[in-house]
Amino acid sequence: MNIPSGESLTVSFISDRRDGLSADLSDGPSDDRFDSKVVDAVVGMANADGGLIFLGVSDDGTPEGLSDPTSRWLKAEAARAVIFEKTHPSVSVGWEKQTLPGGCAVVVIKVAKSLHPVACIDGRVLKRRLRRDGMPENRPVFPGEYATELTFREPVDFSTRIVTSRTCADLSDVERERLREPIRAGGDKTLLDLSDEDFDKAMGFVRPDPVDKVLMPTFCGLLMIGKSEALQRVLPTAAATFQVFEGTRLIRSVDMSLPIAASFELLMLHFRAHNKELEQVFNGQRFVIETFSEKAFRETLVNAFAHRGYALPGRVLVRMWENRLTVTSPGGFLKGITASNLIDAVPQGRNPALALAMKRAGLAESSGRGMDVILSESMRFGRLWADYAQTTDEQVIVEFLKNKEDFEFFRIINRYEKVLGRGISVVGMMILAAIRAERVAPTLDQIVGTLPSSIARERIRMELGQLEADDVVTVSGDPADPNYGIRGLQGRLPETPSGPGATIWAV
Repeated sequence: MNIPSGESLTVSFISDRRDGLSADLSDGPSDDRFDSKVVDAVVGMANADGGLIFLGVSDDGTPEGLSDPTSRWLKAEAARAVIFEKTHPSVSVGWEKQTLPGGCAVVVIKVAKSLHPVACIDGRVLKRRLRRDGMPENRPVFPGEYATELTFREPVDFSTRIVTSRTCADLSDVERERLREPIRAGGDKTLLDLSDEDFDKAMGFVRPDPVDKVLMPTFCGLLMIGKSEALQRVLPTAAATFQVFEGTRLIRSVDMSLPIAASFELLMLHFRAHNKELEQVFNGQRFVIETFSEKAFRETLVNAFAHRGYALPGRVLVRMWENRLTVTSPGGFLKGITASNLIDAVPQGRNPALALAMKRAGLAESSGRGMDVILSESMRFGRLWADYAQTTDEQVIVEFLKNKEDFEFFRIINRYEKVLGRGISVVGMMILAAIRAERVAPTLDQIVGTLPSSIARERIRMELGQLEADDVVTVSGDPADPNYGIRGLQGRLPETPSGPGATIWAV
């Protein structure tokens, strides 16, 4: 790469003889001062139009080379690691070394224009701007300037960012073909006729580099179809673990650092191997009830991979006991979402491009209401609904509890949905679960007291009216304050105070 004749908004020269490595230590370690100079330039360019940073070049464009042959900036991974660790959100850069006559080397750092504001790890926000004399500098952006100086055309989305340290060769043909399988089964079939390059473009796996316009992989592409060695090098947190316990004893633990589709397959394989099934025959028809709903678990996995914080430490962790199952993912709920308002929260995600890619690939619920699937399917077998109460600011924890299975409830729900030609709503399913759990047919007040407080009383009344109109529930007692039951179910045998018990099928 030719060295430009001078500095500009997209070109910066940093000399180690002038800027740190050859200086004394009176102002602190020279490595730290040089690192800070480079990081400042990266942040300034990322918040502007991107560009190239030449290390070992003087102000007038003379290539001097880095004087210290042991400098970490001469090692690609070490240089990228310094920048990744000292920027927030972490910036991934390109790196190139050019050896000069005499053995010295110039390093070129390639910075892409960011899609969102970037800061140094100490909180300073910089932007590359011109001084009055026409020379560029990395100037602080003050709070009052944010609205005018930090304007970005796209919202913050980690998964859309270009991985400048990788190339399209790091995207796997095997993983791309693996992804086409769920697309054939239930994804966006318009993708199937595309060439590999057009497929990657359509899915958001590649974007043109803003500097030289060459197609580069995005974090979404690396997460979905990246080669495992490239994924581990760039995103070591993109990993998952499946664990099985007997009491407090860990009997199986499987770690994986694979692209999402491959991780999905492996996690589902282990889940099915350890998820027990019970069966019963009614009138010659066989019914099977899983210990934990596969549909609910699958959609929980989708949320864990699509909405986790990939810049945060930790991995997707699935833990299974005989009587409970948990799925943990790094990064708490987004602003405005709590465990109590999940039912009605507007669908949103931490990584929208990644979530869209998973939806088009047929991995995620196409309606965007995966939460409805998680809650309703976890109740379908007579279990309690999925619980998010243990979620913190650092991680989302979903817990599925095993209580007494209920074949009759499972059968009657399926029968009504078949007759109605549609599914029962999540709140409707919660109401039915609450009715079934009571020893005596409950009143509206009793049902309201059982359901999450975020569900308004009037909505519960409306859902009960719909269930009555659909002939799913019965109404008895005082017309002003009736009792509600489930048509076709009579007699209830609660086995524990915390969970519903068996019901008796009314012939």
